[in-house]
Amino acid sequence: MKRTFFDRIVACVLSVSLASLVAMPCDAQVTLEKIKADKFAGAGIYHIYQSGDMTDSEAPEGFEPFYISHIGRHGSRYHSSDKTFGGLAAMFLKADSLGILTMKGKALYSDLHRIDSVSAGKAGKLSARGKMEHKEIANRMFHRFPSVFKSGSRRYVDAVSSTVQRCQESMFSCTGELKKLNKKLKVNVHTGDSYMAYLLRKPSWFKAVVRISAPEVDSLSRTWIDVSDFMNSIFTDRKAADSIVGREDMFARDLFTWGSIAPDLDLNDIFVSSYFTSEEMFSMTKLNSCRIYSEMVNAAESEGRRMALADDLLEDFIVKADAAMSKKSDVAADLRFAHDVSVMPLAGLMGIAGCSEMWPLEEVWMHWMAADFTPMACNIQMVFYRRPGSKDVLVKFLLNEQERLLNGVDPVSGPYYRWKDVRRHLAGRLDYAHKVNAASR
Repeated sequence: MKRTFFDRIVACVLSVSLASLVAMPCDAQVTLEKIKADKFAGAGIYHIYQSGDMTDSEAPEGFEPFYISHIGRHGSRYHSSDKTFGGLAAMFLKADSLGILTMKGKALYSDLHRIDSVSAGKAGKLSARGKMEHKEIANRMFHRFPSVFKSGSRRYVDAVSSTVQRCQESMFSCTGELKKLNKKLKVNVHTGDSYMAYLLRKPSWFKAVVRISAPEVDSLSRTWIDVSDFMNSIFTDRKAADSIVGREDMFARDLFTWGSIAPDLDLNDIFVSSYFTSEEMFSMTKLNSCRIYSEMVNAAESEGRRMALADDLLEDFIVKADAAMSKKSDVAADLRFAHDVSVMPLAGLMGIAGCSEMWPLEEVWMHWMAADFTPMACNIQMVFYRRPGSKDVLVKFLLNEQERLLNGVDPVSGPYYRWKDVRRHLAGRLDYAHKVNAASR
C-alpha cells in the first residue's frame, strides 16, 4: 500500500520526537519550492558540496571523541568526457545553420560552449573548487573534534584512495590540511588495485544491477518530462528542431546534465536551469533523483542488490574500527577517498536513515533528492566516543557532516549508539549482503 502524504508527515514527526534535534531527512523530498530557491537544486550528483547544519547533539556526560572512520567522494570535478557536448554542439550548429535558433537558444549554446572551452584537456580532473572542498571538510573535522587529532597517543592518520587521480588529489588536499593544522600528525597515504578492490567493487554483475531500472526510468522520462516551453523558447520551428534533437526529454536531460557542472568549475554566472520553467526543472529533478537512488542506493527494484555491493567496504570499516578500539591503537582516523558509487551504497548498507529505505522507483522523489545526499565530496563519518573509566564506546554517524540516525538500532540518546550494538547490526548487514551477492552470481 502506498503511503499517503499524511502518513509521511506523521512518520517525520515521530522521527523528530524520538531523536530530538538530530538531523533527519524528512524534508529531503523533491519540491517545487526547493527548485525555485536553489538554481542548482536539480544538479544532483553534480551539485557542489555545501556544509549544512553541523550542530552537535550533546554527548552523554564524560564521553569525548577519540577516533573517526570516514569515506568521501572526490570533490568537484570537470566532466568525465566531452562526448555529450560533441553531440549537443552538432545539434545546435545544425539548428543555427537552418536559422531556427532564437536569441535565447544562441545564448544557451554560448553558455554550454564556455563550459566545454574551460574543460579542454581536463576531462575527469579535480577542479580548484574540488580541492578546496576537501580542505574545508578536513578543517571542520579537525576543529569540530579536536580531541581526535590532538591526542598524545593517537598520532596516525591512515588514508587510502581510489586509483583515479581526482580521488588521490582529494586525499592529498584533505590530509595535507590536517597535517598543516597539527604538524605532529603522522599521515600515511595509500592507493592501488588492492584498495580499489573494496573501495569500488565491480563484479561481473555490476552493470546489470546498476541498470536494472533503466527501462522504467526511460518510461518515466517519457511520461513525466514535458519541455514544450523550453523547446519553444530556444527554437523558432519546433518540428524542424525535433528532427534534429530527437526525443525532447532526452535532449533536455543531456543538455541540463552538461550545464549542471558550471558551479564545479567556478563558472558562477552560468545558470542553465534558468532556460527552463520551474515545472520543467521539477520534473527532471524528480526523474534524476529516482534514477540515482536506483543506480547507487536501494530502490525496491534492485531488491537490495545495489547496496550489497558495498560489502567489502563495510567490512573494512568494521575491521579498522575493531582495531581502533584497542587502547594501544595509535590511529586517530581512517580516511577513504572514492566515488559517489562507493559512498551511497555504503550508506544504504549501513542503514543510515534516508539511504537504506527500499522505495519503489517512481516514489523515490517523494523522500529523497539527489543533491541533498550525493553532491560532490559527499561523505560519511563515524565518530567514536569514549569516557575514562568506562568500557562503553559510543558512535554517531554523520552524512555530509550532519548527524543521522541509524535504522535498526536503538540509540543511547540522540544520535549516539553503543558501538557493540552498532557492530552487531553492521555484522548482520554484512551477512545479508553476502547472501544477496551469492544469489546474484
